[in-house]
Amino acid sequence: MIRLRGHHLFCMTLFTGHGYDERFTENMSEIISRVKSDEHAKILLVTGDDSICAVCPNLKGSYCGFGNDNVKMRDHHACEALSITCCRVYPYHELRQALLSVTESEFDRVCGNCSWWKQGFCSYEMFRKNIK
Repeated sequence: MIRLRGHHLFCMTLFTGHGYDERFTENMSEIISRVKSDEHAKILLVTGDDSICAVCPNLKGSYCGFGNDNVKMRDHHACEALSITCCRVYPYHELRQALLSVTESEFDRVCGNCSWWKQGFCSYEMFRKNIK
């Protein structure tokens, strides 16, 4: 089972391998490959550190270098946009269907405060194009 925070569902859709370090990039790529190759992959939605955070160089103990409040806010907005509940298991295909219904304003609410979005690595158009 893969543990994911809500906003990482958006990140996985847009990930291109930029930033962070090799270990993080390999881990993220492996997780994305696992869920895309098995639409029934089980995802446990969590409220804290997840399978992606596990090797993030910005995680110091239980503190995210981007700010725990910022990350928690994006998780909350992601769960609202996708109509999902934390601490519940979902098959990936259900989460993918929810991602397909995200509007541009919902995307902006989840991602608009993220450094990757601010640097131009993400956009609603890229998000829609990459949902598979």
